[in-house]
Amino acid sequence: MVDKCGGSLSGHHHYAKLSINIGYVLVECQNMGNIKTRMIKRTALQLVDSYPELFSKDFAANKKIVSQLIQADSDKTLNKVAGYVTRLVRRKEREKETPVEV
Repeated sequence: MVDKCGGSLSGHHHYAKLSINIGYVLVECQNMGNIKTRMIKRTALQLVDSYPELFSKDFAANKKIVSQLIQADSDKTLNKVAGYVTRLVRRKEREKETPVEV
């Protein structure tokens, strides 16, 4: 069985909760077990798409911004989201610098 956020409901004992408020839409996912990678990636992508000017290649600065924008149940969750945000920003900057060869 799968919940609405893509997590398994197969009898795990640990809960992970992540809330993100972008504009007037509040997405809240509560999964049993470990937080799924796709939820971390989806949250990071939503943040970067919604607030591209806020984020940089610096993980520590991104972590502070992410902690203000989302509510997570643990520092580990915040670190994962901030880390993926940093990775996305670095990837976008690298794509801008690299000329496309035809």
